[in-house]
Amino acid sequence: MHGFEWHAQRGIETTGFVRALRSLLTAHLPALLPSLQSSIEKGLESELKKHKTVRGVVYLPIFPVIKRLVAKANCLMFFGEELSHNPEFTEAALQYPQDVIFAAEILRFTPAALGPFVASLTTRRHRATKTMFRFLAPIVQERLRVRMSEGVAPTSDRPVDCMQWLIDTSPKKTPWTVGRMIGEIMAVWFGSVHQLAMTATYAIEDLCLHPECIQPLRREIEGQLYRDFKSNGEGLPLLDSFCKESARLTPSDAITGRRKALAPFCFSDGLKVSTGDWVCIPQQAMMRDAQYFPDPDMFDGFRFARASAKAAAESYDNEASRFTDASFDWLIWGCGNTVCPGRFYASAVLKLLLAEVLQKDSLASYFSEQEEELSPACIVAPANSQDVATAISVLSSQSAKFAIRSGGYSTLAGSANIDGGVTLDMRSINQIVVSKDQACTSIGTGATWADVYYTLDAMNLTVSGGRSSYTGVGGLLLGGGISHFSTRKGFACDNVLNFEVVLASGQVVNANEAENPDLWIALKGGSNNFGVVTRYDLQSFEQGNFWGGIIYYPISTAPQQLEAFADFNAATAYDEYATITQSFAYSESVGLVALNAIEYTKPVVNPPALQPFTAIQPQLKSTIRISNISDFALEQSSQVRGLRESIMTTTFKNDLAFMKSTYAMWNESLASLSLVPGMVYSVTYEPIPPALTSKSASQGGNSLGLGCTEKLVLLQLFFTWNETSSDDLVLGAGKQLIDDIDRAAESARVFHRFKYLPYAAKFQDPISGYGPESKAHLQGVSRKYDPHGLFQDSVPGGFKLFT
Repeated sequence: MHGFEWHAQRGIETTGFVRALRSLLTAHLPALLPSLQSSIEKGLESELKKHKTVRGVVYLPIFPVIKRLVAKANCLMFFGEELSHNPEFTEAALQYPQDVIFAAEILRFTPAALGPFVASLTTRRHRATKTMFRFLAPIVQERLRVRMSEGVAPTSDRPVDCMQWLIDTSPKKTPWTVGRMIGEIMAVWFGSVHQLAMTATYAIEDLCLHPECIQPLRREIEGQLYRDFKSNGEGLPLLDSFCKESARLTPSDAITGRRKALAPFCFSDGLKVSTGDWVCIPQQAMMRDAQYFPDPDMFDGFRFARASAKAAAESYDNEASRFTDASFDWLIWGCGNTVCPGRFYASAVLKLLLAEVLQKDSLASYFSEQEEELSPACIVAPANSQDVATAISVLSSQSAKFAIRSGGYSTLAGSANIDGGVTLDMRSINQIVVSKDQACTSIGTGATWADVYYTLDAMNLTVSGGRSSYTGVGGLLLGGGISHFSTRKGFACDNVLNFEVVLASGQVVNANEAENPDLWIALKGGSNNFGVVTRYDLQSFEQGNFWGGIIYYPISTAPQQLEAFADFNAATAYDEYATITQSFAYSESVGLVALNAIEYTKPVVNPPALQPFTAIQPQLKSTIRISNISDFALEQSSQVRGLRESIMTTTFKNDLAFMKSTYAMWNESLASLSLVPGMVYSVTYEPIPPALTSKSASQGGNSLGLGCTEKLVLLQLFFTWNETSSDDLVLGAGKQLIDDIDRAAESARVFHRFKYLPYAAKFQDPISGYGPESKAHLQGVSRKYDPHGLFQDSVPGGFKLFT
């Protein structure tokens, strides 16, 4: 390091730089955060523009990019504004850690006797070292001079950067030379760039490998917790947990706590070491020790958040799972007197960087690639209903086409995004407020069910909502909504006590049983045809942990599965706490498999109503357990986002022979699709018994048009694939199968007109499937509240009323 030899010169003077980092840097962190965030934001924007974009995805070399972003942010904090904007200096500062690592690798293979000579020769030949020294020398010399001339009381106008704090904490009685001071600064600089860049790179790779974590993390950084973090540098429990889990499985060092025995020593277990022996802690092995971490080889991004039982709640106890923890069972930062003093700064930069990556592009957060491919001319992100009202007034006056986005979970291109128009991204309207009597939960339309369940689980409450964490609140409730509680509470939309809606006129109104009741009924299944809903007031009820999970079986069990399903759906004494979703699926990697997602919304193990399914053997895998709804919803959110996706649906009367026929037809259709690259193809059966449909009338009714006596089966086809060139083949095969099933159902006299809107494909007409009476009511409500047809003509996405 330009003549500076670390071990020989530190002695008892180590406390200075520790105080500079642990005390002064940490104390100044809240004030530094805005500048650090701006540096990372601008740096990432610049990097994204440099690299190739293919179908909306930017491809870039992750470690070099992250290292540049970290170096740029650290330059600002270490060396101040002027040097951080000097291209020659920042390029040298970026190269310097790499030069040190290169020199260290050479020295590993150098005989000890030649080490000092080779070290001096190698480091002095590095241009980056010379460049940094050239820039730093006059600045450090002047700051040291000023420090010595200040006397006891330092002036208040000194620079606010790490270089100054290292100078301030250096010995004053025996001052360091300029060279020694620069050596200290460059040594700390090395640690701040390389380790942090490695940790950040591993964390971003884990985001890619575990997409189920992305949406909960994105929701956290879009809420109040992130705003608090940017002001004080503390909090973000989910991001803390994710960073800890990433660091646990990919620590930057396999060992830590290296110590050299200066005298013989005997450990408490009898292990003896001699003078000169080196002792270290095997941190990588400890991080995978089942004694400390259940299922230690499995990545669980929210493992540490769940330990507190308050994940993502406003009242979360941040002490429980901080990434910056340092203890003898969490050794990522070292331990004892040598614990990393800059860990609070490093953690803050890591969180800022990950937050910027997570929220950089709204388009990257759609569930399907078809939605991501659309390019709106403008994305508007309102923060409240008044912002929405303003936006609607402007859009209406300009006759602009627009789309309304809640969670962005639909697979239909154009349902929540638009090409060339305006996308109203509602995700910032994501408040969750429980009434004092806990009978009602008010939910912003931009929330996801993960947000809702995380909040309510801590209160032993829940609502009838989506079964997948990432499903948006708005899309599900406006389309009807099936939940784990549907046979107890009806469709999810039946549980909406009140809608807050922005009408085409820009007026904000409420729709409930007493106020605008016709609109209230219409919104229960009427989709985006009447206005922009900004808030849903849902009935909430007590709910603790319950029993459920997914069981996987060989495809050879299909006949037994279908028989058990038909019997379950036909039961006269229907157990309203029992639910099942039965699927048969094909994928390139696994082949064919059968699976049942079963839940019993009481903490009762293997209840009689579901034993016909649990008794089927053999079983390939089972996740059956007692847990909370957040956990079950996360489990059912395992689909990979950002692929080409499609869903199609139909409905028929419960009939075993016809179910077997539809399964055979699906199985036959595999022949034309099994060779499609990346193909995942499933058929799913869900019961719609009278126990579900009969709940609507007592809660004011809905627009779905279902009677309360028929026992129905809801069929869903689900596809994912890789390439645009396969679109016509996949979608054509799916449409053909649905048409064939509908014709066969009519012939067998089991056909039903109902098409569940959240599962419907573009070629389908779920509104007509509600029946002529319901459709006429919806059209009448549209004419009343939207007389000029704004939501029919200017919002082309979704399913319209007059087509």
